[in-house]
Amino acid sequence: MSGGTDHAEKVVALRERCDQLDRLIAEQSRGAVTDFAKIRRLREEKRKVVDQIAALERTPPDIIA
Repeated sequence: MSGGTDHAEKVVALRERCDQLDRLIAEQSRGAVTDFAKIRRLREEKRKVVDQIAALERTPPDIIA
């Protein structure tokens, strides 16, 4: 049963990180000096996080545990 809880906690943590990355990207985008390289890195990290969320959602918790 704890495998399912760990699974859900990982998804929640990844979703929180995704939200945090959205805020950082928005903050960088409206800054006086836009750092396009930093925005690109943040977007790449967000893409990886979204991919991890999708993979966790496709995999039943009992397989992960």
